[in-house]
Amino acid sequence: MIGLYVVYKEGVRLYGATNVTSKKVKQIHTNANVVLLVEDEEQWDQIVVDTVARINTDPNMKKKIWQNHFKYQGFTDSDDEKLVVLLFTPRRIILHTMNAAPEVLVAETVQHDKDIQILKGPS
Repeated sequence: MIGLYVVYKEGVRLYGATNVTSKKVKQIHTNANVVLLVEDEEQWDQIVVDTVARINTDPNMKKKIWQNHFKYQGFTDSDDEKLVVLLFTPRRIILHTMNAAPEVLVAETVQHDKDIQILKGPS
């Protein structure tokens, strides 16, 4: 398991940031199916987010998600060539709680054409 923080949310899409040479980027190039796990250890609740992931290097997107604490991870600013954005489009979300059966929430249909446009950036 690789630790990753979701740093930005827009609609049902989630965004993370990482280094272009990271293990996560290599894994996404091999298999874009990614599961994100969010846990509340005190309540024993889990949210499992089944997603399709894409790598995004668009400068506008990097500016949109930039946070100053990225500097502690070795990035200089949003223009840093090592910084890439991970775009996660949920297919379904599963809520596990101690008090009930798992609840499956279906997200919007993955829109590959729209995601490809986002990756290519403005024409």
